[in-house]
Amino acid sequence: MGFAVLALGPASALGQAGRAGGTFSLGGSTSPVEKPDIAYDSVNDRYLQVAGKGFIEAHLLNAVGSIIGTFRVNQSLNYVQAPRVAFGANVTRNGGYLVTWHETVANTFGQLRGRIFNGDGTAVTNDFDIATSATSLATSTDWTMPGDIAYSSRSGVFLVTWAGNKFSTADVFFQRINVVGTLLGRNTLVSAGDALFDHDPSVAYNPDRDEFYIAYGVYTDAGRFGWSAGRRVQAETGAWVGAAQQFPPSAVTYVTATTYNAAVHQWLISWSTGSTTVSGISLDVDGNPLSATTALSTFFGAYDALDLEYNPPSGSSLLVTHGSAPRNWEDAAVWIKSDGTPYDNGFFVTNTADVRALRGNPVNDDGNFNPRVTASTAEKKWLVVTSSVFAATNAQFVSTDAAAGSGGGTTTPTPTPPPPAPPPPPPPPPPTGGVTAAITAAKADFSGDRKPDLIWERDDGYLSAWKMSGTTLVEAVSLNPGRVSDPDWRIVGTGDLDGDGRPEIIWQHMTNGSLSAWFMSGTAVKDVMSLNPASVSSNDWRIVAISDMNGDGKADLIWQHTDGWLAIWFMNGVNVVSDTLMNPSQVGGGKWRIVGAADMNGDGKNDLIWQHADGWLCAWYMNGATLVDAVYLSPKFIAGSDWKIKGVIDINGDGKPDLIWQHTEGWLSAWLMNGVSLTDAVYLDPSRVNPVWTVVGPR
Repeated sequence: MGFAVLALGPASALGQAGRAGGTFSLGGSTSPVEKPDIAYDSVNDRYLQVAGKGFIEAHLLNAVGSIIGTFRVNQSLNYVQAPRVAFGANVTRNGGYLVTWHETVANTFGQLRGRIFNGDGTAVTNDFDIATSATSLATSTDWTMPGDIAYSSRSGVFLVTWAGNKFSTADVFFQRINVVGTLLGRNTLVSAGDALFDHDPSVAYNPDRDEFYIAYGVYTDAGRFGWSAGRRVQAETGAWVGAAQQFPPSAVTYVTATTYNAAVHQWLISWSTGSTTVSGISLDVDGNPLSATTALSTFFGAYDALDLEYNPPSGSSLLVTHGSAPRNWEDAAVWIKSDGTPYDNGFFVTNTADVRALRGNPVNDDGNFNPRVTASTAEKKWLVVTSSVFAATNAQFVSTDAAAGSGGGTTTPTPTPPPPAPPPPPPPPPPTGGVTAAITAAKADFSGDRKPDLIWERDDGYLSAWKMSGTTLVEAVSLNPGRVSDPDWRIVGTGDLDGDGRPEIIWQHMTNGSLSAWFMSGTAVKDVMSLNPASVSSNDWRIVAISDMNGDGKADLIWQHTDGWLAIWFMNGVNVVSDTLMNPSQVGGGKWRIVGAADMNGDGKNDLIWQHADGWLCAWYMNGATLVDAVYLSPKFIAGSDWKIKGVIDINGDGKPDLIWQHTEGWLSAWLMNGVSLTDAVYLDPSRVNPVWTVVGPR
């Protein structure tokens, strides 16, 4: 099972990608409608599509492709064309977009310009210059090669790459831009500035290293001999990483497309080498080739149309290009497996017959050109957009899951609430109880009122308990003792080790591996005992949850190793009765972490709750140490990494475990659950604490 179950929810074979629903029209007001692009909003589960020639028009689309808003992008009245768009989760609280375009300045030369928008389509900036190096006809940007944009989620910067010096040396440039539209440094020359024709750049982002990879085509005028080239860029500084690369030459190299597969930590660089061939090569994170150049398709390809996008839920990528005879008016797609090889030669992705009646065009007027693709991070699907006879934009969903089909609003998606909602104005500080209380969720009743309370730990060793009534604080008190002198001792959870109906507090020393339990009388310690065994030899093993996993009425310790290994200590008081690896015994990738344990499906057996570093949420239904089934929570994804699950406990007393969240800025929220499905997201009262306090139990 391993990582696949966690990454994909229920364990099922990944199907071949295919069309999900019919091709649908998004229309368009510009004339002509040319070179569309599309970006996915991972915060709000929607899309922004741009297209146009003359001016740039944008459509906001919901999760199933229905238009929910339309607006003009550029303020300028100059002639503009060839837009590109990318989403950045940190543009505003709800994310936003950078849109770029090529603009004819004073009827003499081309200039690359841009504008930043909120996730709802409202403008953040005015139009601004990007290609500041384009100041004359010789140094014009090349509108026939729109370029590309990628976004660094770690550094909060966009990288834009384009073809410039159109009428002189024909070179490729890049520019970094922050989320408020400020250019970071000068335009940087990517290609060597030699007499070769450097063209058609693309860019992708590697979140593992916070690096971009810029790929571009190169060819000489003699015999059109060509190759692909590329280089990595550090996102935060704009510095080059490693040397420039050239890949094996071919008869000619046209458009490039680039993506990064975060599941296997590999780049995939692709390029078209003719009307029916697309080639590619996989690179490791350092840019080293992992194989020889591979034919990604020997049936589809085009000199002016290629795009490639990685889809995290499926762990695979989709390449889009033009179709070929006898349906060369349709666009095509090739599904790329996680190892960088194609499933097959591909398939026709658009079906103009789906929209022919809508447009009223005869057969010989049909035609789709300039396809682009974006990938959902919430589902195993992509959305392809294409110019339809230069009169409208067509769109088509592609999925590895037939149930993910949509198309212009033909199905209703499950709403995805945000992670515990944006915060309101801060409330008054919480009661102190001797030391400033702050929240960390603990699954236990320390006050004897049969309602679960929360145990807190401050970063300098102070300890506190919140006596709760539902999501409302009744009283905040210090534990007794109220502080530990050695800050390497950390509370790892609470649970009833000896079966007397009262919770204990479990400790792990983060340096020497020692293990201890505080036996409590309310919020006061009555006894302190080392566990048996009293320590673990490796600090890579951490207790991540405490729950009765074998049904004997006594809490057990759930362990996770930094390499993904999983184990359980079955306890009788402080003594380990037996220990076992779970089945499965390891998860890969390093980003999935157990955040709690509780009975999520009502079968009387405690289950495991997981949170991924990228925001995915999953439950493992367990039978003791054995996995029975893996399912996503609903919602299954939250954007950003600032909200963390800190406790799993029935906070509202309905007999079903809920999730306690804490934000890095101190906000507190509860997801009230019905099994793995969210029924309501509410703030705790008080809703914010000093972030030096962390909820540490129950888990």
